[in-house]
Amino acid sequence: MAERHKIQGKLTILTKNSIGVNSPDLKFQFLPETINETKTANWNPIEIIARSSPIQVYSSSAAKQITLNLEFLVQPEQGINRPTKLDIRDTINQLRALVYPRKGGTMETFSLYCPPVVVLRCGNWWSMRCIVRNVSIDHNMPWDNEDESPHYIKTVLTLEEVVLKPLDYVDIMTDVGF
Repeated sequence: MAERHKIQGKLTILTKNSIGVNSPDLKFQFLPETINETKTANWNPIEIIARSSPIQVYSSSAAKQITLNLEFLVQPEQGINRPTKLDIRDTINQLRALVYPRKGGTMETFSLYCPPVVVLRCGNWWSMRCIVRNVSIDHNMPWDNEDESPHYIKTVLTLEEVVLKPLDYVDIMTDVGF
């Protein structure tokens, strides 16, 4: 008789899936249900005499947009690779901070800097440098009776790719751009 494997409901942090901001990276507690990737190219038609249709010539493109949902769940049983309420609160605060600029100087010489550049990693599938455009956070039931904190938090992040050198078709096909 085949031996049955026990299925245990213990959740752990996924170490190869993260948003790299500074050390340590923000690890995903669960894999996102979906990751939506959008890239738009602008092509200009060039009319040519004696040709029935124009030739399309590349003009420009918008930055790649990534949207993903991250979910965080406080588990009653704490331990290795199981985040506490404080761990999750710190992670949510770090995600919130990614839509604010860093600032420097004094009140007289106040200056704002570029947005924080992060590295989004999804296992060995892909990674990319990006900035965070939007963070949406839903605090959901159940709530802790003692400190009135949520046990389930769902976030939606919208990120935009940042590339140091423009990529071309061959770069994408050969994974050079990642």
